[in-house]
Amino acid sequence: MARKLIASTIKSKAAVKGAPAKAAVKGAPFKAAPVRGRGTLRPFTAHEPMQRISLVREGVPADTVETLATTLGLPKERLLEGLGLAVSTVNRKLATGARLGPAESERVVALLQMVDTVERSLAGSDAAAEQFEVGRWLGTWLATPNAALGDERPLSLLDTADGRMLVGDLLASMESGAYW
Repeated sequence: MARKLIASTIKSKAAVKGAPAKAAVKGAPFKAAPVRGRGTLRPFTAHEPMQRISLVREGVPADTVETLATTLGLPKERLLEGLGLAVSTVNRKLATGARLGPAESERVVALLQMVDTVERSLAGSDAAAEQFEVGRWLGTWLATPNAALGDERPLSLLDTADGRMLVGDLLASMESGAYW
């Protein structure tokens, strides 16, 4: 489900802007990376940094927030609060089919990269890992107070760049086995 949404995200530039879909970077066609598992949002994070920058500048479709909330198993309002996004603004953009602004898109893309971090940590794992619901696990982890973050919920830190970096670093350290 989420794979289809993400693949259509790039295509939806035409629908939102009224122009033919273009590559995220001139001369570089969009290619979704192969993904494993189900319900992944990974194609957003498969881009090179310059492609992600272009995607953020052009804006992520507002409906990506709904898919992300569903993937994480979090109420949309709770996710928006954690990301520091105004519910009314996102709902208005959802109703009109608009894209999020660059600052809003950057927060969403950062969270999508966290989903990718967890997915990568499972890459090559046994068959049981194939059934692991990365999004649901991450949603629960984000909503649970974490001692390494001073008993703050990781979700409550995603509204700032430093908070996103701190949460991302903690996930990366879990991947490597180096806990704080």
